[in-house]
Amino acid sequence: MGLIGALREMERYAVNRGQDLDLRSVQICLQLGQSLEEVLMQFNFRNSSLRQRFDGVKYSVKRLESLSYEIDLARQRAGSPPRQGGLETEGGLETTALSLQTLEESKIIYDQFDENREQVMKQSRDVVKSAKNAIYALQREDWKRADSQIELCAEQANAIYAAFACNSPTLRLGFFSGALEEMAEAIDFFGQRWKTLGFCWNASL
Repeated sequence: MGLIGALREMERYAVNRGQDLDLRSVQICLQLGQSLEEVLMQFNFRNSSLRQRFDGVKYSVKRLESLSYEIDLARQRAGSPPRQGGLETEGGLETTALSLQTLEESKIIYDQFDENREQVMKQSRDVVKSAKNAIYALQREDWKRADSQIELCAEQANAIYAAFACNSPTLRLGFFSGALEEMAEAIDFFGQRWKTLGFCWNASL
C-alpha cells in the first residue's frame, strides 16, 4: 500500500518537473512505475482494498508515459536533440529506479502469509462446524456428543492459534475471530442448558 502511494507522489513530482522540461526525472519516475507494475502483477491480491489500489498503478504509468512523450516533443520544439528512448545514464552506467530484488523477497513473504491465511480460513470452518454440531446436540439433549464436540472445537481453535495466529495479529481477525465467537456461543449454551436442568457447570475451556 505504501509503495502504491509512493508512486502517486512520484507522479505528482513528475508533473512538476515536466514544467521545466526535466525529461530525465520524468523518465526515472516512469521506469519506477513500470517496474512496480510489472512486479505487483505477480502478487495475488484477491478481491481486497489492496487490489483496488493496485488497479490505479496502470493509470499512473499511462499518465507518466504520456507526460514523457509530451516533454520530449516540447524539448524538440525548443531545439533540444530528441531522445533515443530508455533512461539516461550517469557516467556511462545505467541507473536503476527500483530494487526488484527487494520486491521479489517481499513477494515470497506475502505468498507465505497468503498461504497461512488460506489455512486459517479453511481450519476455522472446522471450528465453526464443531461449534454448530455441539449446539445441535444440546438442542437434542445429547450431552455426551455436545461435550465431545466442544472439546474438539477447542482443540481445533488452539491448533490454529499455535500454528498461525499467535505470531500474526492480522490472522487473528476475520475468520478466526468469528470461529471463536461460535465456540464461545456453544460453550455458553452448554452452560445454560445444564443450569436449566439444575446442575452447576464450570467451564474449563
